Amino acid sequence: MELEAKFLVERKEVLEQIANLTQILDYGLEVQEEKLQKDTYFDTEGFTLLNHRKAFRVREKGDMLLATFKGAKQQGNGIFERDEIEKEILPDQIGNLMQCKLDIPPVKMARKVIKGRKLKQVLTVKNHRKTINLVKDGKIDFEMSLDQGVFEGYKGESSFLELEIEAKFGDKTSLHQVSKFLVNQYKLVPSDMSKLERGIKLVC
Repeated sequence: MELEAKFLVERKEVLEQIANLTQILDYGLEVQEEKLQKDTYFDTEGFTLLNHRKAFRVREKGDMLLATFKGAKQQGNGIFERDEIEKEILPDQIGNLMQCKLDIPPVKMARKVIKGRKLKQVLTVKNHRKTINLVKDGKIDFEMSLDQGVFEGYKGESSFLELEIEAKFGDKTSLHQVSKFLVNQYKLVPSDMSKLERGIKLVC
């Protein structure tokens, strides 16, 4: 089960201010290597997966390819809870993945929803991500991602700034506390839409 909070950020300077923090509440911060990643989302012509509040994507992160299926989300005030199934794949498996012939858990889950309909690429998200771990008592309770990216679809492109906080060992109560601190300090806007939903609305 994935548990995370999502926030829209109005200005790049706000992300820079957050990136320069040394502590959030009683959490120490560990800055990780910045990475470029590309997410390609797949769905049917009629957006069967999206209409069921699910998502199917391939993420390119360095030399790694990850196929991911995300289940229907439960949400409120920017907090998301949803099932997430990931599996690393090889570049030459993309064709079979799009035809739902790849026998791995994310594809099996997508296949159950689309029921024989054909998949196509519907959205690309190119993202520059800075990751900061929130650490307490030697554990990574949360992973905070500072995202600067671009949605690409058949209508064109649209840039975005976003902050995500994903729970690792931290619980929902602590996630709410961290979220409240950041919202109050930096005027962040909770987002009840996933990147897929916002991207589809803007460029597809």
